[in-house]
Amino acid sequence: MKSSFSLFTESKANKALNQDYVNAQIDIEPLKKLLEHPQMKYRKIVVIAKLGSLENDKNYFMKKCLQFMYSNYKSINNLNQSNSFEMQPINGITIVNDVFLYDEPSTGEKFGILLMNSQEFLNNNAVDNSIIFTVGTLISSIQLLTINRIVHEDQTEYLKFTKHFAEFVITDNSQETEIKPFQKLIFLIKNLNDNDDAESGEQNFVKDVFHTNGNLNQLKSIAKDSFEKVNYLSLPKASNDDFDDKLQRIIENLLSPNQLVTKKINEKELTSIEYLGYVQKYFELFKSQKSFPNTRTFYESTVNKQNQNLIDESLTLYRMFIYSRMKTLLNIDEIPNIHENSLNEILSYYRTVNKMGNSFEHKKFEEILFEKIEDNYNQWKNEMQSKIEKIEDENERRKVAQLEAKINSCILNIELDSIDAAVDLFKEINDESQIERVVKEIYLKNPKNIEILLRFSRNLENISWTGMAYKMLQNFINPEHLMILAFNVKETMNEQSFQNANQEEKKLFEDIKSNFDPNIRALTWGGTCALRNFNFNEYLYPEGNQFNYDNERRSVFTRKQGDVQNDKKWEIIPTSDGYVYIRHLNKQEYLYADDDTKAYDSDRRNVFTWIPKNILDPKFKWKIISIPFSPFIQMNLLQNQRFDEFFYAFDDPSPDQYRRRVFTWRRKVFDNQMFWIFEC
Repeated sequence: MKSSFSLFTESKANKALNQDYVNAQIDIEPLKKLLEHPQMKYRKIVVIAKLGSLENDKNYFMKKCLQFMYSNYKSINNLNQSNSFEMQPINGITIVNDVFLYDEPSTGEKFGILLMNSQEFLNNNAVDNSIIFTVGTLISSIQLLTINRIVHEDQTEYLKFTKHFAEFVITDNSQETEIKPFQKLIFLIKNLNDNDDAESGEQNFVKDVFHTNGNLNQLKSIAKDSFEKVNYLSLPKASNDDFDDKLQRIIENLLSPNQLVTKKINEKELTSIEYLGYVQKYFELFKSQKSFPNTRTFYESTVNKQNQNLIDESLTLYRMFIYSRMKTLLNIDEIPNIHENSLNEILSYYRTVNKMGNSFEHKKFEEILFEKIEDNYNQWKNEMQSKIEKIEDENERRKVAQLEAKINSCILNIELDSIDAAVDLFKEINDESQIERVVKEIYLKNPKNIEILLRFSRNLENISWTGMAYKMLQNFINPEHLMILAFNVKETMNEQSFQNANQEEKKLFEDIKSNFDPNIRALTWGGTCALRNFNFNEYLYPEGNQFNYDNERRSVFTRKQGDVQNDKKWEIIPTSDGYVYIRHLNKQEYLYADDDTKAYDSDRRNVFTWIPKNILDPKFKWKIISIPFSPFIQMNLLQNQRFDEFFYAFDDPSPDQYRRRVFTWRRKVFDNQMFWIFEC
């Protein structure tokens, strides 16, 4: 078995042809074989890459790394040939043909570790070399970048790539926390002079080198925008006596378990198989494009792959939900609910996961997920179609027969006045769509059953069902039954169940109430209203004591001029016989038509309020007769019970410019002066 394999190497053919194409050849199969190894299942991936060469390296660095790895970790292939280890000739990117395994004792997390080595192409073309560093960064989690104090163009271009990649991430990121696309970068400054190495504190020294060197400081600034963590190390010339000691410390710092960093995309740690998918996606770009893909292309490819992975993961969860719930499936009718619940859970999960890309892309991928779930659902449902049809048909026949029997029994019990039994049956029916059938069938069969039907409606368990029954009756019962319906509506609205109802249920009852004729509303609910004469557009009010007829009778007028805002309100008080009392709100005096002895003349009867406040006889009662005038205006006549005369505002003569007299018309006919508008 080879100790290493080339993943990304210089292509002699392309070089010879001088084509405008990335000057590399790719072989991903050996990597695929490693990552799909059974021992790598579900392991998170750590990829450590050395980018660039050391002086007279000849794989010396990698040999030292392998000595450390085989001494401290188990591996898949157990090559354990570090003493005689020979890497493939480094001309691009090579990978050790082994995966090192680490299980974290405290958490139980399992990791697989890959070692990657890269070096400039032999042609030393800056563009090609920056490609090596770019690819190495995209597919690794820890990069050890070897640099001199003189920064080469390929290193600058490589880090500019990471900066631009990070800018795309930041632009699209909708999260409150900052997301950096790459994990860990270690700058290794090589070939330092002896006097340099004598400076105190390696980290401080190296940072000082970056600070004083313009080009290095630029790299440092770019790196901090792109990587979660940036470290600095230094290495003397290979000829120095302490070179090996220094190198060993660097390797320990790089490869110790507490220094491992997993490869992440959009903050999600990748398993070996997920990682392989991204590598394949990146290298597919080389085959599909005529030149090296730019930063945006790599970013969009990452966005697409990350979202596709999330779609695949969500689909897998959907299938798990579906099949786990099918085990307890008792009724085939539940299948759409199982799908709907599973779909809602998956979409909820999908929307909470942090995704790469902008909101437009998020919407696009969510639509793709939805379509794939629907396809899965249809496929799953089709697989069971024969069973579905058989069970659904059987269930439907049974369901219809049972429902029909319960409805007929409910109707029979209502007709027999067995209200409790009927209510219990409808509770079992539990289908509000059947309320109309029950109500309509009973009433149309025999309208005299209205009182029994209303008792059934009032006793229904659900107040919304009661409201629906009232609404149905309001639409088709005979006019003579509207008053008793209104009374039942009012009584229900006074019960505790209505007080505990939700806003939608209360609105149902308020709508029923408002749909009654104003006359019925006033007779049933009463209320406080202003009475405005339609003909003169003047409000009815009682005058002050100076206008009293005597000590018991207060004169009543409509106001021709001036404001009667505080005196125009009257209470409408329904009585059990269909009439109302009209009592002034502030004075608490009842409106009434006086006897013949107090008549104004042979045609007009005086109307007063009764100052003693007690009610004496039917002349205090009024009947409200509503007459629709237009779709928006309801006219009302006030007819006195005792004298059967209509109340009106007189056109002439008026006592003064402010007041208009009011009477009842003793001839028992009416005209426009008798129309009143109730403003309640």
